[in-house]
Amino acid sequence: LGDRVFRVQTLPVGEAPIRRVMAVSREVTESRTHEQQLTALHDVADDLASSESIEAICERTIRASEEVLDFDLSLISLERDGWLEPVAISEEIPPNGVTRMAVEEGVAGRTYRTGESYLISEASTHEFANPQGPYESGISIALGDHGNFQAVAEERDAFDESDLELAELLVSHTESALDRLE
Repeated sequence: LGDRVFRVQTLPVGEAPIRRVMAVSREVTESRTHEQQLTALHDVADDLASSESIEAICERTIRASEEVLDFDLSLISLERDGWLEPVAISEEIPPNGVTRMAVEEGVAGRTYRTGESYLISEASTHEFANPQGPYESGISIALGDHGNFQAVAEERDAFDESDLELAELLVSHTESALDRLE
């Protein structure tokens, strides 16, 4: 059964004395994993709240996206003079794999300008996508007026609503920590 988790309940069947027991099992792997991720994100929020620099906050967020959310390729870009400048990136993204973008460009700029989150299943057909590399799916979340967080993948449909929800929670902790430093 590998790393799957099951919850088993037993129920007596028949009259006393009990002659049979019926067992019902249900796989709870996904909900257990979700609970563990929420607990880990709470710990990350504590780390972010005690961080003393913008760089430390952004780097901790990227590490959490890798370790807790299992995102291989993510980055944080902060707004500076009309540009979204990458300030923290996953180790798997080559340093020349991202560039700054004008706040009017692509999903990154739209996310920053509107404050809306985006879950992109297929970048090649998405109306605002302007991928900087072989990326086919992604998540883009505003960091308030600071900038944005993005996670990308080379395959289609790499992220789902649960990924977006957990990433939004992480980013909300990041935004609060950045607000505190201001």
